[in-house]
Amino acid sequence: LEKLTTPQRIQLGDKKIVMGTHSGTINCFIKRGNTVQPLTITNVIYAEHIKFSLLSVMELTNRGLSVLFASDGTCSVLTARRETVLTARKHNGLY
Repeated sequence: LEKLTTPQRIQLGDKKIVMGTHSGTINCFIKRGNTVQPLTITNVIYAEHIKFSLLSVMELTNRGLSVLFASDGTCSVLTARRETVLTARKHNGLY
């Protein structure tokens, strides 16, 4: 991670503001069926006071992905070819 020259304001769903202080790239793994594949996410912002990892729906759609919130309590991120990249289940009001 690299320290941001100017901290970035991040407004959360409850209207609370936290400050992003660093930017970088994270490497993680996603499960697709029975296989686990690497996934690199660039230009992530680190905010010290956030307990969970957040993904910006706007950033995902800016990168050509679609985000689908379903009535069964799931949220899926899809490629332009409608392939599911990841799925999250709602827990305590968050995906």
